Amino acid sequence: MADTLCQALRDLADARADEHALVGADQTYTWAGLDAAVSQVASGLLSLGVKPGQWVGLMLPRTPDLAVAFLAIVRVGAVAVPINHKLQTKWIEAQLQGISTIVGDPALASVLPPSVSGERRPVSCAELIDAGAGSVQPAHSSTADTVCYLNCTSGSTGRPKRAVTTHEQILANARATVQASSQRPDDVFWCLFAPFAHPHEFFHRSLVSGAAFVMIDTMSPRVVTRVVSHHAVSHMLVLPGFAELWLDSGHLADVRDDLRLIEAGGSVVTPELHQRMGAALSGTFAAVWGSTETTGVALTSSGQGGEILDGYALQVIDEVGHPVPQGEVGELCLGGPAVVSSYGTSAEDEASPFGNGWFRTGDLVRVDPDGRVHILGRRSTLLKVGGERVYPAEVERVLREHAQVHDAVVVGVADRRRGEVPVAAVVAASDLAADPGSLQRHCRARLAAHKIPRRIVLLGELPRLPSGKVDRQAVVALLS
Repeated sequence: MADTLCQALRDLADARADEHALVGADQTYTWAGLDAAVSQVASGLLSLGVKPGQWVGLMLPRTPDLAVAFLAIVRVGAVAVPINHKLQTKWIEAQLQGISTIVGDPALASVLPPSVSGERRPVSCAELIDAGAGSVQPAHSSTADTVCYLNCTSGSTGRPKRAVTTHEQILANARATVQASSQRPDDVFWCLFAPFAHPHEFFHRSLVSGAAFVMIDTMSPRVVTRVVSHHAVSHMLVLPGFAELWLDSGHLADVRDDLRLIEAGGSVVTPELHQRMGAALSGTFAAVWGSTETTGVALTSSGQGGEILDGYALQVIDEVGHPVPQGEVGELCLGGPAVVSSYGTSAEDEASPFGNGWFRTGDLVRVDPDGRVHILGRRSTLLKVGGERVYPAEVERVLREHAQVHDAVVVGVADRRRGEVPVAAVVAASDLAADPGSLQRHCRARLAAHKIPRRIVLLGELPRLPSGKVDRQAVVALLS
């Protein structure tokens, strides 16, 4: 097996030269063609003076250029750094620290802060190909332990951090996910995540399995359906919000027999979504959990708790780091060859979640007697109501069980007597507005008194971060 992304691509270019590798809206690459395109862009990077170890920004839409640019950066021994251009200006500036070259869509230059837009204009893949024409082909030799990627966190709890990621870690996750999804060389894979969120997940499974992968920049259910049918897509990785949109549009029914597996991750997959997707597909639907620090998917679930993927190790610990007995609630820790060990940048006052080969995820979980992992929520969102613990995820799950509720989020607000109390923001059908008390009655029948939201506010939609996760800080601001 290849031990670097560069070698994995070269091996496929030799073994499957004329077979489809990358499918875009306007261009399709064979494995040999993709390898050649990566070399051309890599030559252009060298012509600009990019050196091994240098950080190179990525600011491209979900198109073939994103995969080509990522692999070209890696080929010259540099480090790919995705830039989330949808964050606030101060966080964009923070992401640009240490980056002198940006491979990107020139149309996105307008989002760069004025202080840096002039000196670091994004350069396109086409410009790099022109710049490197006739140059000597890149010959940098990476190893499995070479850092090739700073995988950025979503920033859902504050300043985005960069997980220092090696070739080995990317390939270890790819092998684990390929095995879990039973992906074969004749399959076609399509990831619909945001292009700045884990961009390696668009293609890293294909570098291991040999399956072709799709990179078409659309979130239209109608267009997605047409692409799935036309290109025989068999495996997809999507956000739960898109799965809901696809179901509601009615278009998913047109390809129900084409898809062998749809995975949904990045935010909460509700029991209702599990049920609806299970009924809508001839193939399999799975909720997946992963993080920047685990280099992607580490747990998969059919709806009754999660199973850890091969290659990952798991332990559950208490607040002082001691393992808890099975069945008790504790913090999920993960280890294994795909788990990173540090951040490239982090605030000095932040405690490191890494130690002794383990990553403390910050997620509170319970492991049942069958070894299935049940995620109860983030440690940072745990509420203390009059000294009693309240897990927002549990309350949210109960709220979503109400027939009129589409989505819900529970946060804590200050309370003079109890310290804090749970309050909820709910997206619901219009019928609920006529009888808001029905939701309180629904909660009282299913929750202990201290867990019942003291206030429920109906919203048209929940505020979200660019990654698609609910912006809990914005919800707190709305409800406080």
